[in-house]
Amino acid sequence: MASFEVRRLPKVPALALMLVAAPSTAFSQLDSLQHADEVLVSLAETIEETREQNGVHSPELIGPTKALALYYEEHEDHALAIAAIEQVRQLIRVNYGLYSLEEAPLLQQWIHAERARGNDAGAWDVEQRLLKLVRRNANDLRTVPILRELAQRRLDILARYIRGEFPPEIVLGCYYSAPEAGDCRAGSRGRVKDALLREAISYYSQAINTILRTEGLTNDELPDLLMEVARISYEHGRPSIGRKSLRFLLSYSVENRAPRSMQTDALLQIADWDLLFAPDHTIAKSAIALYEHAYAELARVGTERRAIERLFSPDVPVVLPAFLPNPLVSKETRESTGFIDVEFDITRGGESEDIEVLDTTTGASDAAKERLVDLIDDSRFRPIVTNGHVEDAARVALRYYLRD
Repeated sequence: MASFEVRRLPKVPALALMLVAAPSTAFSQLDSLQHADEVLVSLAETIEETREQNGVHSPELIGPTKALALYYEEHEDHALAIAAIEQVRQLIRVNYGLYSLEEAPLLQQWIHAERARGNDAGAWDVEQRLLKLVRRNANDLRTVPILRELAQRRLDILARYIRGEFPPEIVLGCYYSAPEAGDCRAGSRGRVKDALLREAISYYSQAINTILRTEGLTNDELPDLLMEVARISYEHGRPSIGRKSLRFLLSYSVENRAPRSMQTDALLQIADWDLLFAPDHTIAKSAIALYEHAYAELARVGTERRAIERLFSPDVPVVLPAFLPNPLVSKETRESTGFIDVEFDITRGGESEDIEVLDTTTGASDAAKERLVDLIDDSRFRPIVTNGHVEDAARVALRYYLRD
């Protein structure tokens, strides 16, 4: 998208406000734009010609008036951008109805403009309008990215609040208590965090349900959305929600006849989840049964034994949850400063025991060895399955490459 030099011209703002606020008289003063930049002049001329030819409510005015709003946003004239946005909204309502989703991008742009000029309350009010519009178009796939953005916004507010900040939305959204309670400025921190998280997850759920209602399990965006919910559920300790997302992922892979390896991986993710959230780190029988079932299914369909072993006894043990980067994966590169060889047992419950450092290079300090041992000790692992059965304790070896 082209960018333009910001130039403050005394006559442009006043005229531009008339362009969007008083269409019947605005263009009588086009001459005052003679010193303005060419882009604004061109937009003004286009809008004037379109009005003269097609009328002040013509749908052909929507495009150039949107461009005018974007022009002012790029030039940080937020008040004029909002005035143009409101004009476009009126055109859309006249031509497409009061609750058309065509209005949604304009509301998003309006929210951005309000935040840019420091009007948090205004941005919040417009966001509530956007939410109402989304709910009126619950079966439209165009609401999915909007809901994802709203969910991420709530998670960002939550993260800031956890870090000790106090975002204005905490009061604007009355997250301390129900609005009818009458006190939005004080209350439990736990209530605020829970309310923000529940709201974020509810938006993800609405997005998923919209996809399921309109396209079922065939939508390409669904796996990423479901995995996003699983990651959030893991981070914030919502086991039932995360497991439900992973089960939908398994259904998606089966419904779309994904390769057997992908279906197996989806099943293993559920087993991993059951193991991670077993109460008091006790062994979850459901997890053990799923691991062994997955192994048996691969063997039943004739999967090569070596491929099965790579999955259930990999060179680098799988740190749970597997959908996050494995902190034990390392490669020797030019930046490597040394390595540490280590062995340890992985128990039936996925915990490490009897960690032993075997060998190191001169570049491996005692502190580096201690950090690696602590990492292994604090991690939960996918159990090792051999010949169709989860081992009570399997000895694994690992070379971990160091970097500065």
